[in-house]
Amino acid sequence: MVVMEGLANSLRVWSSENIPANSWFYFTNPMYPYRREELAQHVSFFMEATEGRFPVERLVHLANDEAQARLACDLGMTRSFCCNQNCWIDYSVFCIMGEWKQKRFDLVLNTRPERSLKRPHLAAAVDNLCVIKGALHRKEDYFELEELRPRYINKEYISPVEVNDLLNMSRVGGIFSAAEGACYASSEYLLAGLPVVSTPCSGGREFWYSERNSIICEPTVEGVLAGVKGAIECLEKGAFSPSSIRAEHVKLSNLLRVRFIESFAGILSEMGSCADPHVIVRSYLLGGEFIRRSRYPRYADNG
Repeated sequence: MVVMEGLANSLRVWSSENIPANSWFYFTNPMYPYRREELAQHVSFFMEATEGRFPVERLVHLANDEAQARLACDLGMTRSFCCNQNCWIDYSVFCIMGEWKQKRFDLVLNTRPERSLKRPHLAAAVDNLCVIKGALHRKEDYFELEELRPRYINKEYISPVEVNDLLNMSRVGGIFSAAEGACYASSEYLLAGLPVVSTPCSGGREFWYSERNSIICEPTVEGVLAGVKGAIECLEKGAFSPSSIRAEHVKLSNLLRVRFIESFAGILSEMGSCADPHVIVRSYLLGGEFIRRSRYPRYADNG
């Protein structure tokens, strides 16, 4: 049995007696960067949940970057490796729709209305702005996105297809948090062919960035404005190519998917299973609940 979970501490709700003795456990980090003590907590949660029946080597961290993978290995999860969660995003949903799509916005900001974490106020100097407003998670950190005077902001839930439509009306994607996990919005921008203007960050989204698809700007209003202007100039001069931006992300996603399948196949073999890892990945990962948030994230004005 191979168990796949979003976070290791969710295993605490399971009964250890219901887990076969030869089980392996994969877990991901979709949220924020780990420090050593936080990752060690997941090991503790795992050992508590399974009542010590399984060695820590059976816990495999699908890390968002190579540094996280090394840290996991240092803590005894020796089969851990970099497999950034955004590699599972459905890139048939987030895509380039064609040259016919008119660009109406200089910057699209797909964000929750939270000031200190998401820092949307850094886009205050960008005039031609599209805001995709996500659900509020931290009420004490609320920021009124209308203060940015966007040309567009959603008032209610919009579907991933509608999100992609707005991305294709935009020239550049913005993401300004200082620390975050894999960050779906950032990869959705890239898959739609948009260069990203990002502040310096840690946690996973920077894994996808290169000089060919992004500009890292100062975390100030002036820095973001300069970054947006620079990205548009790179598009106009051909230094940024939407098709190449998308292709680079898809290529890296596929490489990570293959890396996972190879790891999965090795574990199945050790377990004496004849199951085809490709079939399981297609049915459970690419079509199943494991990546439901990547395939169908929530875009709404509340809750």
